[in-house]
Amino acid sequence: MKNQRGQDLVEFALLIPFFFIFIFGIMYCGFAFGDYITLNNEARSAAREAVIGIDSIKFDKGETQEKQDKAVKDYYQTLVNDYKDAIEDNGMMTNLYIFDGMLISEDKKVERTYTSKDELLQSLQKVNLPKNPNGNSDKGSVIVIIKTKMNPAYAFTYVLSGYGVSLLDGYEITYIMYNENKAGNNS
Repeated sequence: MKNQRGQDLVEFALLIPFFFIFIFGIMYCGFAFGDYITLNNEARSAAREAVIGIDSIKFDKGETQEKQDKAVKDYYQTLVNDYKDAIEDNGMMTNLYIFDGMLISEDKKVERTYTSKDELLQSLQKVNLPKNPNGNSDKGSVIVIIKTKMNPAYAFTYVLSGYGVSLLDGYEITYIMYNENKAGNNS
C-alpha cells in the first residue's frame, strides 16, 4: 500500500507538465484568435473609413493629379497613425502579439499608398484584387494590411516554446473594400 502512494506521486509528476502544456496551448489559441478578430475588425473599420473619407475630399477642377495623390496619401497617413495609436494605446490586443505596421492603399497605386513599414509594400504587390461589377479589377478598391509580430517580452511565449510548442512569429491581415462611388472614375 505504501508503494502505491509513491506511484501516484510519480505519475502525477510525469503528467503535470503535459497538462500545463495543454492548458497553455488552449490559452495561446484563445489569445491569438482574440487578437486576430480585433485586428480584423480594425482593418475593416480602417478600410471603411478610408473609402468614405476619400469621397469627402474635395478636389478643385484644375488641381493636378500629383496634388490629388498627395492629399489622398496624407489622409491615409492620418488614418494609419490614428489606428496605430488606437491599437497600441487602448489595450485592444493581448500582449501575445504586438502591432508591427499598417498600410492603406487605393488600387495598389504607390502614389496613393501610405505605410508605416516599407516591407508591407511587398505584401501589397501579392494582393489579388477581385473584379468589381464592371469587370475591372484595378478601380475602386481600398486595401488595408495590418502586420503583427510576436511580443519578445511576453513570458507566456517562452513557457510554450520552452516545451517545444511552435508558435506563429506574427501574421498579416489583409482587408479589401470596394468603393462603389469610384467605379469607372478616373481620379
